[in-house]
Amino acid sequence: MLFNDASTGVVTSRYWDFGDGTTAWANDTLTVSHTYSVPGTYAVSLTAANADAGNTETKTGYIQVNPTGAPPRARFSVSPMMGYGPLIVRFTDRSTGAPTAWHWDFNDGNTSSLQNPVHTYSAPGKYRPTLTVSNTGGTSTYSFFVQVRERSVHPTLTVTGSPTIPPQPGRSPISFFAMNRSFGDAPLSIQFTDRSFNTPGSWQWNFGDGQMSTLQNPVYTFMDPGTYQVSLKVTNAHGESMTSRRVIVR
Repeated sequence: MLFNDASTGVVTSRYWDFGDGTTAWANDTLTVSHTYSVPGTYAVSLTAANADAGNTETKTGYIQVNPTGAPPRARFSVSPMMGYGPLIVRFTDRSTGAPTAWHWDFNDGNTSSLQNPVHTYSAPGKYRPTLTVSNTGGTSTYSFFVQVRERSVHPTLTVTGSPTIPPQPGRSPISFFAMNRSFGDAPLSIQFTDRSFNTPGSWQWNFGDGQMSTLQNPVYTFMDPGTYQVSLKVTNAHGESMTSRRVIVR
């Protein structure tokens, strides 16, 4: 560590006391160097003099030597950063400088002293979680963002009626069906209702994801997001007919 004499006037002698039991005369130079070996807080004094007089200045608590030499540097990562509530977030400490203590503030009234906590955000909103790490060298703080989104409520599509076509014996069926919903979040369960005309005798559903059914009114669950073309083929002794509708799973 370098110390510089800023005295005014003519100085012919300089006497340094570094506060750790070490002293030094530096009559011919303004700058001296000293190394502190033991952690602690030290007062430093300089006595500057000439043939006529001398003056001493002491700075108490001027030097502080920490065992580690430097405080840690706080950093962390989150996974996931965004999602629908309740959102479970894993926090991973990535601080440097060998911290020995961790304090997490999740910005929702909850805290933790674990190094790598897992926290659940229940309410929608934007949060600013903060990590403060410390060791004998000092402390450091770092913040990040987590956004919790609210699930939207989708309207339920209900078909309450269908065209009235009187049965026509000896005619091919006319395929027609209804769904209680046509879009939503995965997993999405849909009730399919056959409303075909002219008395079909068999039903073949294709849900657009490789799965099929021969029930007249099946319930099917789409597990993965995507756009599916659902078709119904109906058959009787006089022929067959097919129609399709689109389902969107988010």
